[in-house]
Amino acid sequence: MNAASDVLVIGAGVIGAATAYFATQQGLTVTVLDKGLPASGTSSACEGNILVSDKELGPELELTRYSLDGWHGDLAER
Repeated sequence: MNAASDVLVIGAGVIGAATAYFATQQGLTVTVLDKGLPASGTSSACEGNILVSDKELGPELELTRYSLDGWHGDLAER
């Protein structure tokens, strides 16, 4: 591990990788640690989509909509 890193991310799944990516976009140096290959844990076992149709009105639907907006916005250009 580089002792001079600004950020240490534990886990190279979808959340860890996104966190590392956006931290580097802000000019931070990042070290990512994972026991396996990137996205080889929980991320590889997930559905792989943002499912909106099964959500009832409330916080879960709002979080799903927020995530979908991020997917089509910040992440779409990459």
